[in-house]
Amino acid sequence: MQESNPKLPGYFIIPSAKSIDYKPQINRQPIAEEPEISNSFKRGNLKELVEPEIPGPNPNPKPLVCVRCHSLRHYGKISMARSLENLRNWYQIQSMKIRLWKHGKSGNVPRVVLVVTKIDLLPPSLSPTHLKHWVRQRAREGGANKLTSVHLVSSFRDWGVKNLVDDVCKLAGARGNVWAIGAQNAGKSTLINSIGKHISGKNIQLTEAPVPGTTLGIIRVEGVLPGKAKLFDTPGLLHPHQITTRLTREEQKLVHVSEELRPRTYRIKAGHTVHIAGLMRLDVEEASAESIYITVWASPYLPLHMGKTENVDTMLEDHFGRQLQPPIGENRAEELGQWVRKEFHVRGNSWDVSSVDVAATGVGWFAVGLKGEAVLGVRTYDGVHVILRNSLIPQRAQFFEIAGFTVSKVVSNADQVSNKQRQSKKPKNQIELKETASEALRTCM
Repeated sequence: MQESNPKLPGYFIIPSAKSIDYKPQINRQPIAEEPEISNSFKRGNLKELVEPEIPGPNPNPKPLVCVRCHSLRHYGKISMARSLENLRNWYQIQSMKIRLWKHGKSGNVPRVVLVVTKIDLLPPSLSPTHLKHWVRQRAREGGANKLTSVHLVSSFRDWGVKNLVDDVCKLAGARGNVWAIGAQNAGKSTLINSIGKHISGKNIQLTEAPVPGTTLGIIRVEGVLPGKAKLFDTPGLLHPHQITTRLTREEQKLVHVSEELRPRTYRIKAGHTVHIAGLMRLDVEEASAESIYITVWASPYLPLHMGKTENVDTMLEDHFGRQLQPPIGENRAEELGQWVRKEFHVRGNSWDVSSVDVAATGVGWFAVGLKGEAVLGVRTYDGVHVILRNSLIPQRAQFFEIAGFTVSKVVSNADQVSNKQRQSKKPKNQIELKETASEALRTCM
């Protein structure tokens, strides 16, 4: 060891003397905590460490809706009433029209695609071929002689939507305009929502409600049709001859058809009457045959009554607004207007199937099956459109209804109220009889 030459081996430096107050510097940085060893790791079950996902934007955010749309979707009523233009409806069937325009061609004429919606409400035994033929015939009678195509669609069951989408996309092209036009509550917005799911997989979220007049203005629906084609949803056309425009929301619930229609058939003779609630009645005034079959196609919530025509005056006084609803309320029938009569002469060749229909707009229809001729008197409120047409659904029910009221909640509730009123009146009458009897005894004494 040496301390003289640093180039030679064994060189070292003698450390300097330390003072008494000298203390070595201590690194006081905190020591990181050791990760806790999980029980699964101790058992030998190794798990891959997965980095936590950073939440991104929601691909399907809930759309912001106004108070009116929220009330319609969840409560089925309009909280903010607005008026619409009084437009005329071209058809009486539950249908809508899709009009298409193509750009880039001179003298372009709009093409009409007639879409019959809510076919899931019709009986499954009805032939689609018969229905399409019937629809085309009714369209020609309404003035639509040139239809590009007819589609039978159910947005709820997703029936026929794909064929409709293919047809509309082909006709619209890359830059066409598609307008959905139809009566109120015909299912236009529901159909457009279904079309959006088929084409782009998007939820369009147009407001749907079983209330007439849900859509207030023309709505351009973006991102549904391919290319630069545009799709427009329009407000429902008002039908001035529909009875539903005069009804309240509670009365509309009874008239609205929300499930599959089922026939209710009567076998009656001349001199008998069938009521559909307090909205419409059919009188069999004359008939060449002994019996005639009347099948009612209407909402199952509407009570029916069959009886003799000579007793119809008592029906109006005693049962309208009670057992026969709508109208709801004793004086409500007077507010709807006066009843008017319309006469029809009908004939048929078979009792097994219905030959003609007597339909009232917004209520339903009577299907008439007979072998011979008959004179029918139909009465409903003034201004309601009543027509005679070829039978839409020829078949009738297997079992016949009996005379009197049909079994329904409306009739049972009305009977309970009337029974309570009778029970409340009985004690008063008994008390009055006792008082008169006691007074008579006093006078005799």
